[in-house]
Amino acid sequence: MDKDKTQNNDKTPKSKLLIKAFEEQVKIKTDLGRERTAKNYRTTIAKIKTYLSEQSDSDSNNRNGNGNGNRPLPTLRLRHIDTQWVQDFTAWLYRQHPDTPGTAGFYLSNFKAMYNHTVEQGQVTYPDSGYPFAHVSIKSPVPFKRALPQKEVQRLSERNLYAQLTPACRDSLDIFLFIFFCQGISFHDLFTLTYHQMNAPDYIIYTRSKTNVPLKVKLTDEMKYILQRHRKPDSPYLFPFLHERRKEKAAGPLNEDSALKRTNRHLKKIGKLLGIEISLTTYVMRHTFATLMLSSGATVELISQCLGHKSIKTTQIYLSKLTTEKLDKATDTMLEMYIRQPGEQKEVSLPKNKETSDKNNEENEEGLSNKGSRRKKMSVS
Repeated sequence: MDKDKTQNNDKTPKSKLLIKAFEEQVKIKTDLGRERTAKNYRTTIAKIKTYLSEQSDSDSNNRNGNGNGNRPLPTLRLRHIDTQWVQDFTAWLYRQHPDTPGTAGFYLSNFKAMYNHTVEQGQVTYPDSGYPFAHVSIKSPVPFKRALPQKEVQRLSERNLYAQLTPACRDSLDIFLFIFFCQGISFHDLFTLTYHQMNAPDYIIYTRSKTNVPLKVKLTDEMKYILQRHRKPDSPYLFPFLHERRKEKAAGPLNEDSALKRTNRHLKKIGKLLGIEISLTTYVMRHTFATLMLSSGATVELISQCLGHKSIKTTQIYLSKLTTEKLDKATDTMLEMYIRQPGEQKEVSLPKNKETSDKNNEENEEGLSNKGSRRKKMSVS
């Protein structure tokens, strides 16, 4: 007898179908207005189905020597997810995306999140082998140039830039700058901000949606100036235009995902206009705030509080690839204090070819020898 049939159909936690349980997580996120997360979950579920289908075809080939490619998905339940299953699925993902490990990591992260939610809701308990993801590492792409340098932020903040932009791009630039001044607020939280959350004079009070961390941000003069440009008495939102359609034929308010895409599309145009190498997105400005705060001397603990992170470890990961300039400066300062001699040449151009290299090596050796002789004479005298 099939052991699954000994369970109470599909009602007991240990027997729940994985796809069904994950689709319920999509509905929960949709009901909470987290459409972007719901969309990510749906994409991941489709990926899981592809994997299960391939596994089913492979099993059929092994048994019969052929496969029709249209076999029904195998019955996979939450209790079947153990360390071995996760490792096999992970290996398959990275084979599917050999050149983009970040994509594989994206699917695996979503899978892990949905599974964790089912555990939190009591739909399943860990298998005898323990937590399925305990020995699985999720590779992420190395963040490269996610943060803007100080000078670029200053250029974007100049008032005369507005005259060069279309009204739509001006609105998106205001969003970009407001994220920075509002201590790196996420786009999702900014999208939902209303004037009801300005309960105290000169402060915005909100809860970070992703971590449920309460935040209180002081309104700067820059923020007030931006808000004055967009205040509409008939709208509760701080930025009403984010919820409004422009040339679209469809009726009703604009959803968050579409508003974000539109904003980032405008930001990329602004970046090209100014010749900024980094592709501008709202996320770039959140990283920029964190990076410049660190460069200014703020502690990681303080930055973590500003960003609404639950754990300081998250902030450390967030900043780990974004502080090379600070590290370079600190290293140079140390060398100046303890290693380099006064007036010693700091910059040496790289040789262009072997002949030049040999000549430079001879000159450097001769120079070091002469310098050593001078130091000996100075010490004798």
